[in-house]
Amino acid sequence: MNLDPAAVEAAVNDRTRAIVPVHFAGQPCDMTALGALAQRHGLRIIEDCAHAIESEFQGQKTGTFGAFGCHSFFVTKNLPTGEGGMVITDSEADAERLRRLSMHGMSANSWQRFGSAGYRHYEVVESG
Repeated sequence: MNLDPAAVEAAVNDRTRAIVPVHFAGQPCDMTALGALAQRHGLRIIEDCAHAIESEFQGQKTGTFGAFGCHSFFVTKNLPTGEGGMVITDSEADAERLRRLSMHGMSANSWQRFGSAGYRHYEVVESG
């Protein structure tokens, strides 16, 4: 029930920017084939690990193959906290942008804006 690399290959066109493998029911996608395909076409991989926390493909944790590994903490997932999620990346630039997007594009978080040091100015620098 996972993404078929051959179907992905057939669907890639000049508008394709990323491959989003969904590791379903604890079963990882074929990350060797998808990684090779992404490299061949200059695409990023954004892994959906909402149903595969702690899963591995050939000894490597899901969520660590691509540019991003996305995890869900919704109540029906493997690691429920009631709501929310997490994105992992090994790129500091991408992590900084993810933090900014999580704050609706604002340049400062709530602690920075309304902490004990007093109000701090912020800007909305992109759509969040």
